[in-house]
Amino acid sequence: MASANIATVLNPVLRYEAATALVAEAIATGASFPELVRHSALIDDATLTRMLSPENLCQGSTLPQDSVSEVASSQQPPATAK
Repeated sequence: MASANIATVLNPVLRYEAATALVAEAIATGASFPELVRHSALIDDATLTRMLSPENLCQGSTLPQDSVSEVASSQQPPATAK
């Protein structure tokens, strides 16, 4: 799951600006998008694992809307790669 395309799955939680910055960093550095998300600490590991599970990717989000709102409101924009 190294593809930056996976950002679309996490966009409801990361929000567009953070997802875009992480995608740009993934492309610039060759790092995997999920690892950059883990490193940024914008999403806890359990939520990230659940959102990227094959079941979730095939069925749509199983993350309660309350969790999406809570995570999104507490996020800090990631540092961009220089």
